[in-house]
Amino acid sequence: MIHYRSLENSDALMSNLIGDIERLLAQLNRRTVAMTLDHFTAVVHHSDLVAAFTEDGKAVGMATLAPQYLPSGMGGRVEDVVVSVDHAGKGVGYGLLKKIIEKAGARKMLVLTAPINPAERATNELFRKFGFVPDITGNFRLVLSP
Repeated sequence: MIHYRSLENSDALMSNLIGDIERLLAQLNRRTVAMTLDHFTAVVHHSDLVAAFTEDGKAVGMATLAPQYLPSGMGGRVEDVVVSVDHAGKGVGYGLLKKIIEKAGARKMLVLTAPINPAERATNELFRKFGFVPDITGNFRLVLSP
């Protein structure tokens, strides 16, 4: 069973969490990523970092919701959606994006955007399942509130 939750500053003290996050980001970015405690603290302070955990506490997926201050109101940007290779195709990405959208609604965000990456067909299809549509800027867009 997979559990989803937002990470907090105190989570950085978990011995394996930052290592798990670094591995997920390295998979996403196709390069080594080193995350310091200060960087982790800054990210979770300013954004919602949601992670998917196995029963034994290993992070096997993550997604970030970064707030955007727009003239029309509060919005958010979904970034760094990634699921470990060994958990791909098992609904982890769906659970992450569902949790991100719930967080955005709770924060009264009016719209969400996310980058379209032609190389990531599965991720793009996931966004479409939740109602995101391509916009003229090359991003996906989901209007949460009129």
